[in-house]
Amino acid sequence: MRKRAVLLSHSPPRGHLDKTFIGTHVGSTAIADAVERYRPVLVVCGHIHEARGVERDEHTVYVNPGKAAMGYAAIVDVGTSVDITMLENGD
Repeated sequence: MRKRAVLLSHSPPRGHLDKTFIGTHVGSTAIADAVERYRPVLVVCGHIHEARGVERDEHTVYVNPGKAAMGYAAIVDVGTSVDITMLENGD
């Protein structure tokens, strides 16, 4: 059975939840390389506040819960699947 890895990082991986308000991708290529190598089931990142959201690809769910100071957060349930509930304004 394959181990189910989770990656927590301040910066996002390049190409996932890393687009600034002017549309530029500014994520880390090193983190993107680690995601490609280890294929975690979940990546939780922040740093790019305007890129709040959830993305999925073949192997990984990416979550940027957004700026906590604005009341944003995410609840993540990692079981047989990865389920995300995005919260805002202290939900």
